[in-house]
Amino acid sequence: MTMHAWRPLSLMLCLLSLPKAARAQSREEPLPPALRHVFTGSFLESATEPRLGTVVDANFDNLIIKPGDNVRVRCNGACAVSVGDSLYAFTQSGTIKHPVSRHQVGVVAEATGMLTVTEVEGAFVWAKVTQSFMEIERGQSVAKLPGPLYQDIVPKRPAVAVQGHVLAIAHALLLGREQRTLFVDLGRAHGLQLGDTLTILGRRDTVRTPLPEQTHKEAMGQVVLIAVGEHASTAIVADGLWEVALGDVVIASP
Repeated sequence: MTMHAWRPLSLMLCLLSLPKAARAQSREEPLPPALRHVFTGSFLESATEPRLGTVVDANFDNLIIKPGDNVRVRCNGACAVSVGDSLYAFTQSGTIKHPVSRHQVGVVAEATGMLTVTEVEGAFVWAKVTQSFMEIERGQSVAKLPGPLYQDIVPKRPAVAVQGHVLAIAHALLLGREQRTLFVDLGRAHGLQLGDTLTILGRRDTVRTPLPEQTHKEAMGQVVLIAVGEHASTAIVADGLWEVALGDVVIASP
């Protein structure tokens, strides 16, 4: 994913910029246990994110499309897929702006189901719905599946020290289980990888502002990266963070 570029700090500058208590806690905090069957289909999509097309029809007139149904996808350009390829349908909601720069970084996107290509005909693709996570409807976007949407993730310590911010917060009920998800402005360009465990810093007082200069920061909990983009990533809440807010500082520390 192409997100708003954020200039990473050097290892020394990043560590020195953190409150002393936060530096100590980030090193001493034990890693969360392994995460099982984590949904990785929530992400930030930028305006340049490639999409295959849009669901325009189904083989039945039902409003809600379910597993086993066949859907027709109108391609945005050339239908660059083959029979048997895996796709996913997704919804979009909420334009996200960076809490400090105020630049637009994308929209929150969430996968609603998985599809398998059964036929390619000109500017259209027919695909069979193999799994649904939420309601699949006409008008939803479709893209190639980048990887498994459910996977096991083993938390680990980052190899680099870097600091960023919380961009957005999502609370979803998936298959009967609540999953609290955050989006942060850090990714592969900053040296982070899948499973890296980060610490969220917040304020002790009740007056909260989305400014990186806020004082009295303290560690509020940990998040684990479950999907890593170039400049932004998706993280799942591992512990704490009941009062996390947009713009809270997130830190990675080896």
